[in-house]
Amino acid sequence: MFSTEKYDPDLDTWTELKPMNVARRSPGVVAYRSKIYVVGGMGRHDDLKSAEVYDPILGTWSKFPYPMKQICGKIPESVGSSKAFFCPLFIVDFFTQAG
Repeated sequence: MFSTEKYDPDLDTWTELKPMNVARRSPGVVAYRSKIYVVGGMGRHDDLKSAEVYDPILGTWSKFPYPMKQICGKIPESVGSSKAFFCPLFIVDFFTQAG
């Protein structure tokens, strides 16, 4: 799925956003430092090793510059009727403290 939407709980409405660059389903998603990262998932024919970043201030999706080294692992199909993927996402934030 290319499409993305934003929910406003104050207005109880959904707003359509610009579509992602790559159609994907069941990706890993995380919000970090005012951006949304969408990782892996399934494409039309293959599992994906790519990621995208949404910048809500600019209203744009961009390809994440670092491809995943391997495809996310599949959870056994007995978990549900559809295939599920386990995509761990680690974000390391380094900082220095004055003092």
